[in-house]
Amino acid sequence: MVGESNQKPIACTSGRLSLKDGWTADLGPETPAAAPTSTRIRTGTDEETQFVVNGEPTQTSHQDGADALDVSSPKKEMLPLEEEFHLQEDIFSLLFLSPVRSQAFLYSMFWMAFQAGIITLIAYDMLKDSDEDNFLKVPPAVHPAVSAAQLLALVVAVISQDDVISTLSLVSVGYDSRRPGIPLAASRTKWIFSNVCRFSIGLASLFISFLFAVQSETVLDIFKDFAAMAFVSDIDDAAFGLAKRGFISSALEDATRNLEDVTFYQREDTVGFSADRLNEALPAIPGSDAIPGSDLVSSIEKSSICSMKVKSRLRRLLLISLLGIMVAMWGYTYSKQQNGDYISKSLSVRFGDEYWGALQYAYFSGTYEFGLNDNGGTESIEYRPVYYERGPLSEQLSGKFFYCLEEKAWVFSISGISKGENDEGCLWLLRSPETESFDLSDVSTEGWSIWTGNIEYSNSLHIKEIVCNSNADCNYHGSCNGNNGCVCEEGWRGESCQLEEFCEVVQLYEKDKTLVEFNLLRDDSDEPILVYDRPAYYHQGNGVVSVFLYTGRRWFYIVEWELLDLISQMTVPFFHAYWEEIYDKGNLEAYSEPTESSTPAGIHWYVVSGTRSIGDYGPFGFSRKIMDATVHCKAVDCNESNRVCGLFGECFEDGGDGKCICQEGLSTGHFCEYFSSNATFLA
Repeated sequence: MVGESNQKPIACTSGRLSLKDGWTADLGPETPAAAPTSTRIRTGTDEETQFVVNGEPTQTSHQDGADALDVSSPKKEMLPLEEEFHLQEDIFSLLFLSPVRSQAFLYSMFWMAFQAGIITLIAYDMLKDSDEDNFLKVPPAVHPAVSAAQLLALVVAVISQDDVISTLSLVSVGYDSRRPGIPLAASRTKWIFSNVCRFSIGLASLFISFLFAVQSETVLDIFKDFAAMAFVSDIDDAAFGLAKRGFISSALEDATRNLEDVTFYQREDTVGFSADRLNEALPAIPGSDAIPGSDLVSSIEKSSICSMKVKSRLRRLLLISLLGIMVAMWGYTYSKQQNGDYISKSLSVRFGDEYWGALQYAYFSGTYEFGLNDNGGTESIEYRPVYYERGPLSEQLSGKFFYCLEEKAWVFSISGISKGENDEGCLWLLRSPETESFDLSDVSTEGWSIWTGNIEYSNSLHIKEIVCNSNADCNYHGSCNGNNGCVCEEGWRGESCQLEEFCEVVQLYEKDKTLVEFNLLRDDSDEPILVYDRPAYYHQGNGVVSVFLYTGRRWFYIVEWELLDLISQMTVPFFHAYWEEIYDKGNLEAYSEPTESSTPAGIHWYVVSGTRSIGDYGPFGFSRKIMDATVHCKAVDCNESNRVCGLFGECFEDGGDGKCICQEGLSTGHFCEYFSSNATFLA
């Protein structure tokens, strides 16, 4: 009787059958096609073993308890070596069983395409506008709790993906058209096609689940998105349910009901035989005297148990491999997050005209780059990078942006500057609206608070990531260098090729005065000295220097500056308008309108009043627009086509260089832009 202690279940080993309680039997060579197989039958406490040779059943051995043998005992409840396997009730099984071009086949194809279309649209929406360096649009960083939730969610996604699990379970189920209830339309090709479709839809759903996980920035977002994905994954089951309940048509209802009559067979995970009983039954099998008992055991067990266990292990291996792939993909994105590969590495920051005493925030305009810690990794606060003002030699300066947990916002601060004795915490001077964003470039620049002696709101702050994905990011004046930078064409320069090549000489023209030329200020190696990525121009007379200098938002015109003092300040590792106290020089004569121009030419200028009372532009006091002076690049001259010589001038070209000749008594100026009578500004 099955289950008694004298039963010796056989385990599969290589070359030998190992029986419990120390029993062993050598495995003989592979049996030929005529090798007998067996089917166990249980009737209460009775047990039968039916042997089959060449597909034909022979006599049946029957054992009552442990002794009786009755070959004529009828078969009742069957406990076979193969276990019944019912097809999954979904549109893929319906696709397999239905004739091509039948209503059920077309219905299944429609819903399969419908489900695939939704998954495709979701993937497109999640991946559109992604860049080459972050194709999956992974956030720059997340809280460790979110990373843990991502990993757990991916495990749940794999083990709960019904289409994938159902397909993997078919590894141990073979196609057999001779099984009862299988229609002629259910061909091997359709068996393969339907299962490939099921597996593909399942893998696509897992990929979307992976995207939902790695793109989420909060734990709640992860599981909300997973709930939505579960709905998409169940579309095929919902469509099958509608058909089975007769909501679509009676023909579809009948087709779904037919699934219940189709049965395949799957090997059991364990099979047991009693070797002594099998040997007792051998005389009842015709021709069994020619087959040694150990070889018969081998032929029965080696082909069934071993192949069954291999298939079972293969199923587990495929599932574990799929789970491993998902975890490995997550680990790859996680490691890149930790290395700072997804964060904005460089930012272009432009402040407005706000000021606090001598502190003009525009002085701190420029390029900001994330800092590095002592280990060479990204310096971070609350898992967010710290961005430092960059000097001309890429050194870290005093201005920085970082995330302040106390304020729940990104803030800007300057080392050594606070709002007063009662200032504490993050010592911020600018503060964003409350946000949990991990990337400063994603934070809105509207509604920032700024300290000007009081807390005010500024909408003039501009923050832009410096990135190069196409020639458009180089303003079509250059191309990407493969490292998020631009290689500019001749005649253009700047981080985004936004600046025209520097003018070698600029000319200051004041009405009824001599034209004054300003040359590029150069260092010992004859390279232009750059301040805020722009050159400085100077004119020397009687040992005193006048200079045009960019300060982050406006050009300044400063007079009576000692030449040696100027050169020494300009050639230090970095020149900063605030720390070099440009305003306190006391000799600022004029400033330009806000501009990004690479030279002081072609822009409007304002003259500073001699008083230092608060006026039109911050600490510079009362100022007025200059109407009788202009600045030009010497290289910009007239020709017959550009018509720049005003109403009372003509262009005279001499050797390729054009010069405006003004009509005497009517106009003056480099481009004849002034009336001689009243010096009214025309241009």
